[in-house]
Amino acid sequence: AQLVLCIDARSESFRRHIESQGPYETYGFAGFFGLAISYQAFDRADRAALCPVIVAPGFAVNEVPRPGEDESLDSYASGSRWNQLGHHLFHDLKRNPIGSFMLIDVLGLFFSLRLIGKTFFQRSYESIKAWARGWFTGPVATQIPVDLVQDDQCDATAALPHGFTPIEHATFVENGLRAMGLTKNFGRFVVLCGHGSTSDNNPYFAAYNCGACGGGHGDPNARVFAAMGNQPHVRQTLK
Repeated sequence: AQLVLCIDARSESFRRHIESQGPYETYGFAGFFGLAISYQAFDRADRAALCPVIVAPGFAVNEVPRPGEDESLDSYASGSRWNQLGHHLFHDLKRNPIGSFMLIDVLGLFFSLRLIGKTFFQRSYESIKAWARGWFTGPVATQIPVDLVQDDQCDATAALPHGFTPIEHATFVENGLRAMGLTKNFGRFVVLCGHGSTSDNNPYFAAYNCGACGGGHGDPNARVFAAMGNQPHVRQTLK
């Protein structure tokens, strides 16, 4: 297998340990994988420019549910409604002159436990939080379509083309592979690794994410590049 990680200095320890575990080869490449994209995550209204800040996105992509996810979507929608209800109720009570005093007494102990968990038992706390989030809003398998969508089939709010043409698929994959020096002796698997970070109560949280993605997470770029590279017509063109 060959793994491509971001040239971020924090990736070096991963590369060293990965290569020591078996017949694995690692490469470094800017974490946006040469794709300047405007990305809209599933169930989000905002878009993120996943590219260096000195580069303007040239293409728009949207994360959507995979086919056959109707049951998961129903579960997700039901949990999401309850989640939003609790979120709005909490903020309404917090802003209310009378409700704010009651909120301290009712939820004070809960927030104390939350603070202790986040400070002293981080792994256990995150595991419990992930379980609770999954119980309320179940996971939905998603994909990021990379084929070009005509203007009348997508929202007209974005001036960028949605997706890429077949020749652009091959061009971006070729440019990326040549830039990282991977043009022969391919392994059975070529794994693209985007990266990001989580942070609490930190105004500089973007500095811990992928710099090549403008302070965002780089997994959408890796997924788009992989989706392009896995297409038979791209492999045939490059061959």
